[in-house]
Amino acid sequence: NTPHNPSATVWHHADFDALWQAIKEREIFVISDEVYEHICFARQGHASVLAHSDLRERAVAVSSFGKTYHMTGWKIGYCVAPAAISAELRKV
Repeated sequence: NTPHNPSATVWHHADFDALWQAIKEREIFVISDEVYEHICFARQGHASVLAHSDLRERAVAVSSFGKTYHMTGWKIGYCVAPAAISAELRKV
């Protein structure tokens, strides 16, 4: 989760680099919970897994209209992923 609620932890670009180093030689995919992406008060702002040039090919970013637009009770979310991963997600 980044930004993480309730700890307020925010991933930095170096964190994504470290994650890529850990998984690059394996067939591992990343699901990144980014529902608080627009509610981030860190100086560097929000960094998405999709902004990392290597990770984006194996990543799904999950976000929520409910958090961003204060629609309490409305569980409306969405995923952003490369076309091949998105096609697999739609099967589910």
